[in-house]
Amino acid sequence: MKLNCNDYSLYTFNPKVMDYSSILEQLDISKYEYVSKLNNDWVKVISNLNDLYDEKTLFSELDKIDENEVYSVSRGNHWASFICDIAFNVGAINDYVKKRGNEPIKLSYKIFGSENNDLVNFSYEGNNDVKLSNDPIIVVPDYVTTRGSFYPKQEPAQALLVVDGNHRASKLIDEFDEEIKAYYVSLEELLDENLFITKLDGALYSQFADFTNIFREVQNPKLKHISRKYYRKSYLMKYFSEFI
Repeated sequence: MKLNCNDYSLYTFNPKVMDYSSILEQLDISKYEYVSKLNNDWVKVISNLNDLYDEKTLFSELDKIDENEVYSVSRGNHWASFICDIAFNVGAINDYVKKRGNEPIKLSYKIFGSENNDLVNFSYEGNNDVKLSNDPIIVVPDYVTTRGSFYPKQEPAQALLVVDGNHRASKLIDEFDEEIKAYYVSLEELLDENLFITKLDGALYSQFADFTNIFREVQNPKLKHISRKYYRKSYLMKYFSEFI
């Protein structure tokens, strides 16, 4: 079960939709032991976490949501436009970047958009009267889809998602400003600092990240060996092995 952070409603989430088996078969990589093991173990983790989040537990998260701004992004698949959402604790993320003290990066307006080939995905908010902050926006690696597999693995990631500052990004586009400052927060930081609303949100996003890294190597003839090595250092094993 999951909580819709926009209207506080509960909805049934079926962990089986996060089983990549059919996709792995289509790509002819299910034959590799550790590719399939990564998939099977992630399904176990997500199923076990889903069982932990019953109605009582989820409603206990409402205080966290009430006290902090939340950014929720929807995930679909080939069969449905919506299968789940992933919620980021924006209030906690803002506190973290201030405490961390890193300098912001600069992003050109040219790479913002809502399509897979746009490096920075954001939600266009239109031209409105909302009072905007002058603080840098906040971006994270975009694992809502596995589009990151089309780009080299690096930090900061090339495929990014705006989790705070969508109005500021919209203003950037509307006014043809050249660039905008942004704080980059890695997935490791999101997990280490508990910056997702629930552990299940973090697990879902991490599963997407693990398979982004696997799909990046689909054409590599050494994938069998790469996947074995990757499994040991995956987000699955580093952060969620206790739920397998």
